[in-house]
Amino acid sequence: MKAGIPIPVLREIARPLKKAASKRVDDYLPLTRLLWDEFGREGRNIALIALGGMELKAAGTVVPLLFETCPSCVTWALCDAVRKMAAKLMPAFVSLLPNYVAWERDPALVPKDQRSVHSAIKALDGAR
Repeated sequence: MKAGIPIPVLREIARPLKKAASKRVDDYLPLTRLLWDEFGREGRNIALIALGGMELKAAGTVVPLLFETCPSCVTWALCDAVRKMAAKLMPAFVSLLPNYVAWERDPALVPKDQRSVHSAIKALDGAR
């Protein structure tokens, strides 16, 4: 006998949350954090589904949250779900490559920032 709520049921539960969260990202981020931190496997799965609705609306907010939550993934299924979400976001970041290239040439950047921008360009260029 398996423990917990089956994934298809969690998807049904999360569907209205995902729809609402995609329209009001800032209002729903605290809920996704609470679900992730306090409600175990089921909460994490619902949080990931909700974050999936927010990902392209607020990638700059969602991606750092994904990186922050990654170390607390306790199962391969959750790790895989986070990896898939990051892969879906990559095209949005690759579209920023021309901005990074222009920024790299900015003479006002200190060497440390130039290295960071250069690393981002290499990563984005490799993701194309």
